[in-house]
Amino acid sequence: MASITKYGADGWRCRVKKAGHQTITKTFAKKVDAQTWARQQLNKLDKGQSFDVEVAGRGVTVRELFQKHVDTVIPPKPEKAGGEDPYKGSRNTLLRLIRNAEFMNRRINQIRPIDIANWRDARLLEIKPDSVNREFTAISGVFSHAIKNHQITIQNPARDAGRPKAPDTRREVRWTDKDIQKLLKAAEFNPDEKPIKTMDYVGWALLVALETAMRAGEICKLKVSDFHPDRREVFLAKTKNGDPRKVPLSKKAMEYFELLTADRDPDEKIFPPYGSLGVYFRDARKVAKLSSDLRFHDMRHEAATRLSNKLVNVLELSAMTGHRSLKSLKRYYNPTSEEIAAKLDS
Repeated sequence: MASITKYGADGWRCRVKKAGHQTITKTFAKKVDAQTWARQQLNKLDKGQSFDVEVAGRGVTVRELFQKHVDTVIPPKPEKAGGEDPYKGSRNTLLRLIRNAEFMNRRINQIRPIDIANWRDARLLEIKPDSVNREFTAISGVFSHAIKNHQITIQNPARDAGRPKAPDTRREVRWTDKDIQKLLKAAEFNPDEKPIKTMDYVGWALLVALETAMRAGEICKLKVSDFHPDRREVFLAKTKNGDPRKVPLSKKAMEYFELLTADRDPDEKIFPPYGSLGVYFRDARKVAKLSSDLRFHDMRHEAATRLSNKLVNVLELSAMTGHRSLKSLKRYYNPTSEEIAAKLDS
């Protein structure tokens, strides 16, 4: 509801109030302007777009802003138990910040870069710089979205706070052929039979990742219709960086997808949801008695390193893996000194 009352000798005060939202107030010289503004704010509230921060920023806290982002911007959890939830990590990061970050108690119009910098420095004492960087990105993203979509007239405080300086480290863990065979055996992989149970898909997903360098999340999003045998590719409509990508397929990968998609509906997902597949992957890893430090995502590192022997042109390799820069690609290229030495004699 909105109420408009006289304010002073010649002014008008408009107050907009709705259950579950912060009350906002603004003064005007003309009553007609107050009425127009009230309609605009009520319309925003109905659409879930509160916070006219020119006014509301004086009373709305950063915690309320972040909670609103979680409630209205991040897609909700899937209703089906065990369903794929690609936004789980983002949601949990923001909820953790809402619970623990001291700057959440600040009002929007009071938040300063020093508040974010103090949080950053304290957080660096608890977790690694790379992890702080991810949380920092989440914080900056919420403020950027609010400034763009809610007319919040503040500078993004994270932009001037400065990111934590982290060394450009690379994960050096590699899967050996022996490790792969152990995992396939533990997952009861049968190359001659189509998978039925979720566990049956673990081996297939691992081999597809090895041949294509695709991420687990990308593999699990593929539909039968995304496989194009005539062009020897699978099409990823949306990847981690937001861009679509066509992934070329080797002869082995072609064989895998031909078996996995045979006699299936075009709209059917080729693999089970990412969350379910991950659970069964970890179960198989435990049965195989492999180190918990061997992760499915390391298969992307392994694939990039092995593919570099076939795709010596770095532009071709980056097109295959989907990396935008050589610096990013380098993090996934982990050859051993023996492998490099062997190339010197070839």
